[in-house]
Amino acid sequence: IFCLGACLGSFANACAMRLVRDEDFIFAASRCRGCDRSLGWRENLPILGFMLQRGRCGCGSMKLPARYVVVELLGACLLLSYAATLPISLAVGFGIAMLFVAIACLTDLEALTLHPALLTTFGVIGLGLAIAADFRLLLWHIGSAQSLAGMITSAGLPLLINAVYRLIRGRNGFGEGDFWLLAAIGAWLGPIMGPLVFLAACWLGAAVGVVMMMTGRGSVMTKLPFGLFAGFVFILWPNILTRVF
Repeated sequence: IFCLGACLGSFANACAMRLVRDEDFIFAASRCRGCDRSLGWRENLPILGFMLQRGRCGCGSMKLPARYVVVELLGACLLLSYAATLPISLAVGFGIAMLFVAIACLTDLEALTLHPALLTTFGVIGLGLAIAADFRLLLWHIGSAQSLAGMITSAGLPLLINAVYRLIRGRNGFGEGDFWLLAAIGAWLGPIMGPLVFLAACWLGAAVGVVMMMTGRGSVMTKLPFGLFAGFVFILWPNILTRVF
């Protein structure tokens, strides 16, 4: 399970990197961005490949971002924690969700971009699991009515806040992709926890913004990847948030 989680993290890294560059993320072979050489199987190993190569491509022409191995480790630890603490249907479901959210977080981090097609698929899967639970095909924590209500409330709250902000400041406070992501999260978490994820992400983003201003790395006008904060809170929900709060 740990190795599978690391593989999901590795795929999320590759998928996000290619999405923001409009490249094929399904069939294209992995290659070095420095010399365009195809990578061998050892170099493609999650976590171990990075360590064996000492954070560099085999040709030595390119240093790999530490983000790669961090995401792989997080994916491994998160999937293992889901498997250890959740019923199998929830563990599998949120393992799938983790992959979609990781891709969205990474594209938002790298290019401030959230892809509606990716997020629509993510939301439809959440709704589909809730519908399956209605017919008792699997154990799930919400039904289809709660999933639909979660989509409406999770996207509706930030839309309302953004409308008020736009009236006052004359510009949007959120990107369009943020609404798609929050609607999809609502499909997975329902009408109560979905909006709570949004509020927690706002607090997290505000805290990061304050730290950036205090350290001189940003200002009030600095754009932050809100999808990263929302996704981070979401992937912690099945374990940490439900048990601590």
